[in-house]
Amino acid sequence: RVGIGTYRIVTLEGDLFERSGVITGGSHTSRGDLGRKFYEEERRRLDLEEQDLREKEQDLIIKMRAIRSEIAEKEALLKTLDKKLSEAEEISREGRKRLEEYDRKVEKAKEYVNHLREEMEKARARIEEIKTDLEYAQEKLKNLELKRQDIISYYKTSGIEEKRQEYEKIKRRVEARKEELNNLRLQLKDRENQMGKVEEEIRRREARAEDLREEARSMEEEIKALRRRREELENSVKEMEAQVYQLYKDRDRLEEEVRDLQSQIGRLRMEEEDLRSRERDLSTNLSRVQQKLSDLKQRLKEIGFDGEPPEVKESLSKLKEKLYRVEREMANLGNVNMKADEDYREELERYQDYEERHRKLQEERRAIKEMIEEIETKKLKAFMDAFNNINRNLRRIFSFLSPGGRAQMVIENEMDPFSGGLNLIVKPRGKDVQYLEAMSGGEKTLAALSLIFAIQEYKPSPFYYFDEVDAHLDEANARRVGELIKEKSREAQFIVVTLREVLASFADRLIGVSARGGVSRVFPVENLSAVLQEERREVS
Repeated sequence: RVGIGTYRIVTLEGDLFERSGVITGGSHTSRGDLGRKFYEEERRRLDLEEQDLREKEQDLIIKMRAIRSEIAEKEALLKTLDKKLSEAEEISREGRKRLEEYDRKVEKAKEYVNHLREEMEKARARIEEIKTDLEYAQEKLKNLELKRQDIISYYKTSGIEEKRQEYEKIKRRVEARKEELNNLRLQLKDRENQMGKVEEEIRRREARAEDLREEARSMEEEIKALRRRREELENSVKEMEAQVYQLYKDRDRLEEEVRDLQSQIGRLRMEEEDLRSRERDLSTNLSRVQQKLSDLKQRLKEIGFDGEPPEVKESLSKLKEKLYRVEREMANLGNVNMKADEDYREELERYQDYEERHRKLQEERRAIKEMIEEIETKKLKAFMDAFNNINRNLRRIFSFLSPGGRAQMVIENEMDPFSGGLNLIVKPRGKDVQYLEAMSGGEKTLAALSLIFAIQEYKPSPFYYFDEVDAHLDEANARRVGELIKEKSREAQFIVVTLREVLASFADRLIGVSARGGVSRVFPVENLSAVLQEERREVS
């Protein structure tokens, strides 16, 4: 109630209560042999308890390893499920996009069908008009035929030739109307076929859209199931983490108990050693007293004294007091630690083992530091070699692309290049030194191409792809870039997309691309500029 087992307590009578429960002090009756049996039994009990605690600790370690392994497996499964979930969500998003695209295409197809229907209605109205005109023309032709039969006898009279010409004109108009009617019928048939195809396409796409909707619904169900599975696994992982936390707490508690028991064992061994030392001292004193008593008896015999020694004049109480004091001292000595020498040898071997390990670790540490220093030296040497070569190529190439200009790279931290970055400083022709951010688009293009070609000279790649890199360049700069690409094409392949004739004139092969109706067409193009240059070289 006052805190025994929680605090270290001492009473007014001198009794000491340790936190571990050990009580020191008070009085007891000696049981002989200086309490050696008691200490041996206590030591055996503590050894058994320590062994039991170590076995429990090993069991806890095995359980913790198993739980950690299971947690790792659960985490791996959780990551796999997360990946599957993200993939399913990505597929679902793609399916929704495709479904929306199909819906848009279906709407456009429906609009096109409506347009075709309107066109078909117009064509049908036009056919009706043409039929009416044709019937009128046929009726008029019949009338003219009757008139022709009536006036055929008067053919050569005045006005007959004009009627004949009018008849021919009407006949030609009738033929034209018939041909137009046939064309409209063909167009109507084509429109009907086209409308049927469009309607079939609409049905097919609607079926596809329905399939995609069904697939999206199934994917959503699968995503929900995966999310539920992930929540279950997360809850399982949380429970296992709680178990691991509890096991850690149990292990810490057991380690604390083991440390307390070890401290008790050490204290008891020290007390045992102290008592054994006192026992040796008393045994020595006893032997010395006995030897002295034997010497005195011998001297008495030598001087002729024969008989019992004289009585001691001290009182019995004083002798009992002395005897009690000696017995108490002997009882306080306790058992002698017979394993002290063995423990010393074990600790010495452990110390020597630790000392050897420390020496090896120091050697490995020095070797690792030397290896790291060597790697850092090689890394710095390789970096500076690449930097100097690329910087030298950059200055030369930029001076070619921009005559009179200069460009170079500068290390931010020359003492430690890896702790900083690189700055690209450019001086265009006729301007002050500028950083890359303050340059125009054409100047940035020349600086970037110079850096690319400088790296290409140091470490070439098999091919390079340039997409309209001359967009911000004027005619002269584009020509110099073309000359440089032409020169570098001897060592690597360059694929260049351009809209400039001056840059295309340096190409070994030209490929044209045009768009018609939203579809790109590729066709070969003859490089006339290269042909003219070749002819000029042959003439010269």
